[in-house]
Amino acid sequence: MTLDEILTADIRAIGPMLGRGFAWWMDELRALVPERLREAIASKPKLLAQRSAAGEWRYWRVGAPNAALPEPRPGTRVCVVLSGAEVLVRELRLPALNKRDLRRVLTLDLDRLSPLRSDLVCFDVESGPAEADGRARVLLGLVARTEAAAALAAARREGLEPAALSLAPSGAGGPRFDFLPAIKAEGGRRDPRRLWWGVAAGLAILNLAAFIGRDIVDTDRMRALVEARAPQAAAVERVRSRVLAEESRRSALMARRSAAEPLAMLDEVTLAAPPQSWVQHLEWNGRILRIVGFAAPDLDMSAAIRGAHVFVNPRSLSTGPAPKLANGQPFDITADARRGA
Repeated sequence: MTLDEILTADIRAIGPMLGRGFAWWMDELRALVPERLREAIASKPKLLAQRSAAGEWRYWRVGAPNAALPEPRPGTRVCVVLSGAEVLVRELRLPALNKRDLRRVLTLDLDRLSPLRSDLVCFDVESGPAEADGRARVLLGLVARTEAAAALAAARREGLEPAALSLAPSGAGGPRFDFLPAIKAEGGRRDPRRLWWGVAAGLAILNLAAFIGRDIVDTDRMRALVEARAPQAAAVERVRSRVLAEESRRSALMARRSAAEPLAMLDEVTLAAPPQSWVQHLEWNGRILRIVGFAAPDLDMSAAIRGAHVFVNPRSLSTGPAPKLANGQPFDITADARRGA
């Protein structure tokens, strides 16, 4: 429908136009859902009802054809089933399509496939899995509109609410086909519950779109704020880097100072040197100790320095035998600082 037709349409025709548009939109949304999932969540009634030729009704549940049930309460939703004599079933081989596209294809070719005119029958399809050649086994069910309308009218006279119109199952399986949607679509009648469910789904989609849009706006606003504060953040990061570098430098300086503390070294050397020794020269660079002086002839200065437990590998730098002087025997010893001491 064009824009001119919408603008020039009668006000009384706008309602049906909106209804058809909403129905088309819901069909498009349902087509997005996988067919197996649609069948799993479909609220088909489990109670089956079939009228005999004598006008009597028989009730049973899906999967239990031999367990006849008593007459249900008025208003119970049932699946009205038709006998095999009322439904014509044809087997076709068509390209593997979804059910919606299959219905469109068969609608165009219904006059050839049906013994009656297309306006006198309603149909439904069931498709099997796709085969290697890209085709699938398709079952086409046809029922005359007069017989379908008669079955639905009889069920309503019994106080039942027809929720589906199907072919009676063969064995313990469920009913096949559902002609009721096609009848309602041709008659302009739609289940109001489906309309409300469609409205709820539309509102849910609108809410989701609103949430997504709001999140996008909030994300863009946060990104703009971060970009605006980027220079200040870079300056703060530079200051932080300088502070951390200065703190690391100070920590290293304090570690070196504690390792090369001269007073602690003097205290250890004083405690280690025997009373009969005199130190004339002392060198200390934080790692290596050198002491030069005189000691009694019977003193071993290397063993004395080793006993301080803070120096290792004491060794004499003197070459040859040390001369004996009046004030003692000279010594020139160097030692390494012990790690962790």
